[in-house]
Amino acid sequence: MTRRLLAVTLALGLIAAACSDDGGSEAASTTTTAAETTTSTVAESTTTTTSTTTTTTTTVPPVVVNATRVFVDDTRTTPATGDQPELPERTLDVWVEALDTDDARPLIIFNHGLTGHPRSHVLLREHLAEAGFVVASPAFPLTNQDSGFANAGDISGQVGDVSFVIDSMLEDPEFGPLIDPDRIGVIGHSLGGLTTAGAALSVDGDHRVDAAVVMSAGFGDVRDDVAVMVLHGDEDRIVPIASSTASWAFTEANRRMFVTLIGGNHLLGILDDESDYGPIVRGLAVGFFAHELGHDPAGAVDAALAIGGDLVTIEAGTPDGPLDDWPDFFAG
Repeated sequence: MTRRLLAVTLALGLIAAACSDDGGSEAASTTTTAAETTTSTVAESTTTTTSTTTTTTTTVPPVVVNATRVFVDDTRTTPATGDQPELPERTLDVWVEALDTDDARPLIIFNHGLTGHPRSHVLLREHLAEAGFVVASPAFPLTNQDSGFANAGDISGQVGDVSFVIDSMLEDPEFGPLIDPDRIGVIGHSLGGLTTAGAALSVDGDHRVDAAVVMSAGFGDVRDDVAVMVLHGDEDRIVPIASSTASWAFTEANRRMFVTLIGGNHLLGILDDESDYGPIVRGLAVGFFAHELGHDPAGAVDAALAIGGDLVTIEAGTPDGPLDDWPDFFAG
């Protein structure tokens, strides 16, 4: 058994045993799309005072568009599981967020964990969108919390789903024109982290992906043309941090960051919660993507550089070796 296969098998077994929310080649696809879109606008009022006059300016930030899509891939099946027979296609409900601007910007795919769901990660999704990314978050057909069962063995199907969602977003009449196809990132948690590794990091993965964040999951060999952030809580009892520290050895040829949440478990700060870990997770993930995908209109890199304190330690490196000071990662 290869090191890569052993690492992925062990991590998959840990996640499957937990049954908690927390590589594949590019799939050919046929897309059927149905959409329902809602928008909201938040206005801020700013007052500027001079010695002679007072001017009040109302600044309205770009609208965050929240949309749903249904993408149907009729070239792949959904395996039978539980009481459900095999289905001749794969249907993905996808939540999409983006700023209502005309500039082309990177696409980020977010992958939930076992029995998870995109709606459990609204804060992270919206933080990415507010930083200027188009964010697409699929609910995987056999492992989301509404499916009625948990089938961690469908990971190869989910790896194909990531490429299919990328294809579908690029072809979407509303969001496709907003996406720069040369700047794509993927982020995932737990089983979604394994999905991210298979879809974005493996040699057989989707080479359109330039940067990936793997949270609370281990992985195996990594192709050298993708930037990697690993994030894990050191008190994780579902997928111990040892799975990520073992994976770190596979990233020596990459631009890379390893983020340890001190005292963090499998979920804190990754799921929506009020903990102090949330701003750390969101700030570092968004700053990482902003830097690696060359899109930082909201100052996400500067915000990431300001993160510190007793709840996090960070290591970083480049193909030339480890960095003494992790902020230097953002200087290159």
